[in-house]
Amino acid sequence: MKTARPLAIGLACAAMAFAPLAAPVVQAQSLPRLPKPPKLPSMPRLPTGGTDAPASTGTASVQTQRADPQQVRAYNQAMGKLQAGINVNWGSPADNARIDGEVREYRALVDRLASGEFDSLPDSQTSTYRMMLAAQYDTAAATVDREISWGEGMITGHGRADAGYNYLLGIETQLYGAKTLYPEKPEYAAAHAKALAVLGKYGNRSAAIAAEDAAEIAAARNVRMPAAISTDPAAVAQFRQAWQTSGIPWPIVKIHITSGWRDKTEYGRVIGQNRDAAIVARNPDNPNHCNLYDFTMFKDRSGAVRRGSHSTKRIACENVPK
Repeated sequence: MKTARPLAIGLACAAMAFAPLAAPVVQAQSLPRLPKPPKLPSMPRLPTGGTDAPASTGTASVQTQRADPQQVRAYNQAMGKLQAGINVNWGSPADNARIDGEVREYRALVDRLASGEFDSLPDSQTSTYRMMLAAQYDTAAATVDREISWGEGMITGHGRADAGYNYLLGIETQLYGAKTLYPEKPEYAAAHAKALAVLGKYGNRSAAIAAEDAAEIAAARNVRMPAAISTDPAAVAQFRQAWQTSGIPWPIVKIHITSGWRDKTEYGRVIGQNRDAAIVARNPDNPNHCNLYDFTMFKDRSGAVRRGSHSTKRIACENVPK
């Protein structure tokens, strides 16, 4: 009870202290108010989903159809996958199944897009994708002859038949998409016909591998083993020892030493010596398949030998000297 009075006095004093500040506020409130700006007419509202009733504008009506988001998403994904294309990179026969799967998926996407499922989408949702995909197809059609030549070369000359067949399959599948999705462009259909004809010439991977083997055998008949400059048994034994470090599991048929020792340097310092030989080895899985290796042996400063480098090509087994 004794504290109530001092608190009341303090509040009263505070009110008196701030009383002069209240007058300007009252004066400001008595100033005339600015006129309010005129109210603008409201704009017609666009529909927010599906096809709504026309929105009134006073003199006309506007009707807008919004694309189904799920359909737009599906279209974008399908076109994006077609633009990504088929990965025909080949490292081993295990890639064949993967590539076949990508080919099936690509064709299924092309057929889905051509089925009319997305025909209701407005041009604003499709034109950019179609333009970008057509640019890819333009390149594929313009370079089809060169790409076919490269793919066939892998089968019959400079690669593996599996890789070459997959390369041709990728070209044909891409151009199938071009001629199916852009039937108004006859150049796409003409390019696809070329790729389809070449692919049909081989039929399947097994036939492509057989064609590769036939081409290799024909070339191998013209390969001869270089003459030996030395038959030193100790040097021949060193090459056999170095061969064991090469990781090549084929047994040696013949060794012809083709050079003497020469220094090998790194950063101006001699680190060892190299020596060359022509080595014929036989495929353990096919006694009629021989390869000729241009083999370099390296001997380090301790005298240990190992494979330095090598290159190879097929040689007819009957061409190997006895």
